[in-house]
Amino acid sequence: MKRTKLLSVCLVVGAFALGSLTFSALSSAPQASVEVAPVTIANPVTDIQAAQPALTNCCLRRINKVMKGNRRADFGEPYNCDTGKTFKGVTRVALTLTTTNPTCDQDVAVPNGSRLEAQCTTIRRADQFGHSICDFLIKDPTSGATHFSGTLVLIDRASQPPPTGCRRCDTTGFLEGWIDGRGQGQFAPFRLQAVVTARATIPTSDQPTNFLGDLNGTLLKCP
Repeated sequence: MKRTKLLSVCLVVGAFALGSLTFSALSSAPQASVEVAPVTIANPVTDIQAAQPALTNCCLRRINKVMKGNRRADFGEPYNCDTGKTFKGVTRVALTLTTTNPTCDQDVAVPNGSRLEAQCTTIRRADQFGHSICDFLIKDPTSGATHFSGTLVLIDRASQPPPTGCRRCDTTGFLEGWIDGRGQGQFAPFRLQAVVTARATIPTSDQPTNFLGDLNGTLLKCP
């Protein structure tokens, strides 16, 4: 029995010694240089904050414009989706912005008669439900200089029913959307964010369609 215990102790001590020698040898051996590429981890909070205007000591104005003009589209061949026949194409928007109610329009950066021009990627279904995401410019009516540029989103056959439920959520000839733009040149301190509602029918490749709506939102001026 004593011999068995002594043998076990010797084996454990020997294994420990061998491990120590191996570790010491590996530690003293020259190691190859390995370069590890830095890893960038996206910070969603920082990304969102970077996309927002600096809200410190900003001034706030109300903007309200009537938008009148047309849309033209050029669609490719239809393709099949589980929701039915679908089209993808390019839509061009040309609108004139005018003030009809000075009380609701405190704007100083979009003169009366300014032109909104946009080019959109549009996806629409055969039932005229459609989504357009656009790059837009708002231009001075006299000089043609760009006052704002940014993103315009339009959703055809989308209307938010009021609490009474007296309006359908998929009204034909009606659209809703939003606009987000940054000032250019002397208007660089301004940020335009507004809701768009309109009576409009999504165009086909055959002919343009009329657009009559409202732009209603905020004009921020941040130092």
